[in-house]
Order: sequence, then C-alpha cells, then structure tokens
Amino acid sequence: MPLKSTAAEIASFDVYTEAMQILKEVEIIKKHFKIKTSAEVRDFKTNIQPRNVWQMSYAVYYKLNLLRKKNGLPGLSIPIIEPVINVDPVLVYEQTQRILTEFSIFKRRMGITEKATDRQQYSDKHPIDVFNRLHQVFLELELVTEQTVTPDYTFAQSMIILDDISLMVNELGLNDSTIPPKRLPDATPKEVFDTTYALMEYVQKLQKSVGIETVDFSVFRAEHTKPSDVFNLQLMVISELQTLKAYLKLNIYITPAAKTYKNKIPADVLQLMGWSLLRIQLIKTIK
Repeated sequence: MPLKSTAAEIASFDVYTEAMQILKEVEIIKKHFKIKTSAEVRDFKTNIQPRNVWQMSYAVYYKLNLLRKKNGLPGLSIPIIEPVINVDPVLVYEQTQRILTEFSIFKRRMGITEKATDRQQYSDKHPIDVFNRLHQVFLELELVTEQTVTPDYTFAQSMIILDDISLMVNELGLNDSTIPPKRLPDATPKEVFDTTYALMEYVQKLQKSVGIETVDFSVFRAEHTKPSDVFNLQLMVISELQTLKAYLKLNIYITPAAKTYKNKIPADVLQLMGWSLLRIQLIKTIK
C-alpha cells in the first residue's frame, strides 16, 4: 500500500491496518522458529492518545532489536522523536513502516520466504485499538526472544524517567535537595506500580494546570501486578512527560533509548521511582 500523500490523510484505521501487518509478520517468524504458543493478551479500553501509541511502538522496536541480537545480528539505533504535546498519527504510521521494513530485512537474513497476506482495510478504529495490537506484537515477540519483562527492563525505564524529570527541575531553576528514598529489599512489583501510578497522577496534575488533555490509565491496574504491568505504565509516564517538556520548550532534549542493565530487582526500581516522585513534586507549577 503506497504512503499517503499528506499527514492529514492518516487516520487511526490506517495505522491499525499496518499494526495488523506487523502482527502477521510476527506469526510468520513464530512459525519459522516452531513456536506454537500464543501470548496472553489483555486489551485495554481507555482514551489513549497517539503519543501513547508511539511509545508502545518504541517498545516493539526495542523487542525487535533483541530479536536481532538473539540471532547474531547487530543491534539497531531505535528511532525516537523530539518532545511534542500532540503526536500526529502520521508519525506512528511512519514508525509502523520502519518496523515492517526491519521485519522484512530480518526474514531475508533468516532465509524466511513466506510473505504476509495482503492488507485488510479497517474502519472505526481508534488509537487504543492500535495500541492494543502493538502491545500484542510486543508480547508475542517475548515468546520469540525468550526474554520477558524483568526488573532490568523497568530499571532502565526508571532511569529515563528520572533524567526527564531532572531536566525539567533544572530548567525551572528549582533547588533540588532530594535524595533517593531508603531501599526496601523486599519491594514487590505492586509497590513499584503504585509509586509509578502516584508519579503519573502528579504528571497529570501538571498537565491539567496548563490545559493538556490527560488519559485515564486506571485500566493498567491488574489484580496481580507483574513487571510487565509496571513496564507498560512506565512507558506511559515517559510519553506524558514529553508533553510537559514540550510545554517548557525543551524540544531539543530528546529522551534517549533505554540502556541495558543487569541483576536488578524490584527494590532498585522502587527506589528510583520513589526518587522521581520526590523530585517531580518540587514542581508546583509550569505556567
């Protein structure tokens, strides 16, 4: 399907079509590696924004990098964008095209000749539908890479969040005397999630103060919290922090891709998220 000529012509159902093509490519790769199980998928229902969908596409690209490395191919630089308040759906569409291209290259390198079936056109699709399918892709890729979300993953996201908040605190000229909270060796993923959620609520308080539309992330809560639940919420915190950075005209400060860490446990993640919460609470207003 050719690229649309203008950004105005890109709608959520266009992006959903591409997300479905990505899912088909993952199924072909699973077939190649004789993986017969399917991921346990949980669809979310909320008023997600294109910026949140972009962040999930970043997570997919991150998994694609792990897939390359697992099969002896060098890692790639993960595409990132400068902070904006509202991400145009065309940017998510562009990201799907990059992902599809990388899958095509990977299949060629692996000698996989099967091609995905032709695109099916969809209608009445919304950003949350695209988000859910990309989230499904992420989970299916976990089966292929044999690397599920661990505290190493969530620690990496915690570092990104802390850096973004520190940037805003410095830009606003605030005196920062915060220190990391006490490390709790027996911390659980639920405690990490709750602290991350409290951080999100403060981010949204700042968003509302300057008229930025917020998202209901309460649907991300789970009865039994896992590291993947923390990871998803952290991705959303990062996406929402970009709106505040954009409001402060910190557009040149592009959030980098996550680094790799090892041997981290929930206690490490909780300590960093707790520090981020203390630090962002220094910001009383961004007007």
